[in-house]
Amino acid sequence: MQYLKIFPYSVQVVKNVGQSARLDCEVTYDSRLEGETELVWTRNGTGLETKAEKYLLRAGSEKALEVRDLTLEDDGLYECEVRTPFEVVRARVALRVGGNRR
Repeated sequence: MQYLKIFPYSVQVVKNVGQSARLDCEVTYDSRLEGETELVWTRNGTGLETKAEKYLLRAGSEKALEVRDLTLEDDGLYECEVRTPFEVVRARVALRVGGNRR
């Protein structure tokens, strides 16, 4: 039985250095799992500190990650992972950052 569904809005987002990028991840789950779900964002397999000034996690069913003041180092594969007591599901979004270094 599937209790959880996750959908990326885009599979690739293209931005320039200095801009911000919003990476959306729509999450729907069985209402009985309220309070038992955990969301984690990673970049190239490494966890992100979403309380840091660089990354901002938006609330609601759209678990969006805002990456601020982009640099070339922000380019990579971002993954939204949602865990419940029954399963783990993931959605991936590639962020491509272009332009010159500041």
